[in-house]
Amino acid sequence: MIIVLAACHEKPVVLPQGGLGEHAPASSKERAADLYRLERQQIQQWISLQGEKFYPTAAGYWSSEPLSTHPIKSDGDPVSYEFSVSDFDQAPIYSQPIVVTDGKLGSYAEIMAVDHAIRHLESHKTVTLLVPSALAYGTAGDEKKIGPDLPLIIHLNTR
Repeated sequence: MIIVLAACHEKPVVLPQGGLGEHAPASSKERAADLYRLERQQIQQWISLQGEKFYPTAAGYWSSEPLSTHPIKSDGDPVSYEFSVSDFDQAPIYSQPIVVTDGKLGSYAEIMAVDHAIRHLESHKTVTLLVPSALAYGTAGDEKKIGPDLPLIIHLNTR
């Protein structure tokens, strides 16, 4: 009986050394903004070393094709596409592309840049996207092969 009571005893909540601090949310936002600025600078440096031109988008990523000249699709529009993902050393992260067949626009929220680019691309187009981590899988990663805070190169093909 004593063992059961000991197991049911509520454990106290232990805060990290120094406590949570009253500015934790603000410091988290500041860290994210600093990381976003740093990644944007690094991507711009990477672009300067490439032979290919990339166009900045209003959504915060770069595209190998100017997207603002294309009509915009709406949430719920049917889309089919595939994309491959690599890091900025151009090493593939997954051996096979991610394929979406008969999807609905706006339902693939993990990579905001992919959703945004598809809205501007016609069928049977290929584009390369350079995406800061905040517009990809963010601080969590994809919980598989893409780690936290990893900017990505995405090769997107619409069908």
